[in-house]
Amino acid sequence: MRRKKLLLLSLLLVLILSACQSSGEEASSSNSAGEMDLLFGTLHPTTHHAHENVYQPWVDLLSEKTDGKIEASLHPNSTLGSQSSTLEDIGSGAYDVGMVVVPEYVDSPWFPYNIASLPFAFNNVDAAHNVTREFAEKYHQEDAFKDVVLMGFSNTDPYVITSKVPIETVEDTKGLQIHVPSKLVADVVEGWGATPVTMEVAEVYQALDRGVLDATIYTPVGAAGWKWYEIAPYVTNIGISSSPIAMVMNRNVYESIPNDLKEVFDNELMDFMPQALRDSYVNEVDNAFGNISEGIEGKGRIIEVDPEEQKKFIAPAESVWKDWENEANEKGYDGTKMVEDFKSMINEEGIEIPF
Repeated sequence: MRRKKLLLLSLLLVLILSACQSSGEEASSSNSAGEMDLLFGTLHPTTHHAHENVYQPWVDLLSEKTDGKIEASLHPNSTLGSQSSTLEDIGSGAYDVGMVVVPEYVDSPWFPYNIASLPFAFNNVDAAHNVTREFAEKYHQEDAFKDVVLMGFSNTDPYVITSKVPIETVEDTKGLQIHVPSKLVADVVEGWGATPVTMEVAEVYQALDRGVLDATIYTPVGAAGWKWYEIAPYVTNIGISSSPIAMVMNRNVYESIPNDLKEVFDNELMDFMPQALRDSYVNEVDNAFGNISEGIEGKGRIIEVDPEEQKKFIAPAESVWKDWENEANEKGYDGTKMVEDFKSMINEEGIEIPF
C-alpha cells in the first residue's frame, strides 16, 4: 500500500512539474513543420480604427511575407492582459506582441519617453509622431528593452474632452470627475479645479454611464471608436496632450525566429505598425469628428474654445513641464537638456510652445 502511495505521489509530482514548466514557456508555439504562431494582444475593441488599419494589416502582412511560416492571432479588448501590465505580460511571455501605452510606465526605464505626453506640446499627429521618434532615438534607454524588442514609437492625435455636460471654460470643469490618461494630464486637471480619475480605458464607458465619471480626456479618434459620445455627447476640442505608444515583441520569441525570416521581419515588418498607426490617426481624425457629430446630433455638440479661455486651460501646464524636468533630474537623467532638446524638436516642426 505504501509503495502504491509513493508511486501515486511521484506521478503527481511529475504532473505538477510538467505544468509549471509549460506555464513558464513563451506564449508562442511551433508546430511540427517549424511554423510559429504568435499571440497578439490589444487593448482596443474590434470597432477601433487601429484594429482595422494597423493590427489586422500587420497580421496579414506577417503571414504574407513569411509565406505562412509565422502567423499571429489577434486578441482584442485586453483579453490577454490589462493596459497597465502590457510590458510585463509581453516580457514574461504571457503573449508575444502588443502595444505599450508609455504613460503607464513612469516609474521605470521608460520614464524619459513620457516627455512626449507633456500637455499642450503638440497640435497635430505628424508633429507628435516625428518628435517622439526623434527623441526616442536620441535618448534610447537600453534598460527598457531587456525583455522586449522595440518595433517603433508613434503617438496618438491630440486629446479632447468628452463630457456629459458642456465644457466651454475652465470654470465649467470645477468639481467634475474627469478620467485622465496620465499623471501629467492629471496635474493639469487638478489645476483646473477638477478631480482626475485613472482607470482602464475599457472601463470608461460604464463609468460614464453610471455617473462615476463626468468626462474623459482622450484622443477623438479613440473616443469615436469606444463610442463614448453615446452617453457623453459634448466634445471640447482643446488638444490637451497625446500619448506616446510603443509596439513591442517578446525578446525570446524574436530571437527564436530563423535568420532568413528575421531579415524579412527586420526589413519589412518591424516598423509597419508605428507608421500605420500614424497614418491611421492622420486619416481618421476627420472621420472621427464626423462620427461624433452624427452620434451626438440633437443631444450635444462639438465645442471650440475661445482663444482667451484656451490660455486659462493651458496655464497649469507650465508648472507640469517644470515638474517633469525636476523629476528627471532627480532620477539621474539630464532633465534640463532633455526638455531643451524636446522643445527644439517641437519648434523644428513649426510649433510654438504656448508658454
